[in-house]
Amino acid sequence: MARGGFRPGAGRKKTAGTEAPKSKEIREVSAVLERFDPASAEFQNAEEFLMAVVNSPDVEIKERLTAAVAVLPYQKPKMGEQGMGKKEQKAEAAKSRATGKFAPPPPPGGRPALN
Repeated sequence: MARGGFRPGAGRKKTAGTEAPKSKEIREVSAVLERFDPASAEFQNAEEFLMAVVNSPDVEIKERLTAAVAVLPYQKPKMGEQGMGKKEQKAEAAKSRATGKFAPPPPPGGRPALN
């Protein structure tokens, strides 16, 4: 009864080529770039280029949709990048209201605070 040794077909498969396969998004964006000629117009940034692709009637709808998805991060900022959130706004409002009658009491014992 043999154990171990060589087993045909076992183990990690070897890749066909040396370069990694392209992801689906990279293939779709490269298809958009092939169809739309960026040299025909001057673009200052990626947002302008992608908006030109989205608004171009010559490009197929699938490619326009891919460009629209790619331009979304440039159009709408993330919630954390907009400034203060709800919690921070409430904390700022509480600090500004904590004066006069609503000020925190002094520490007990008459000793000075160790701030």
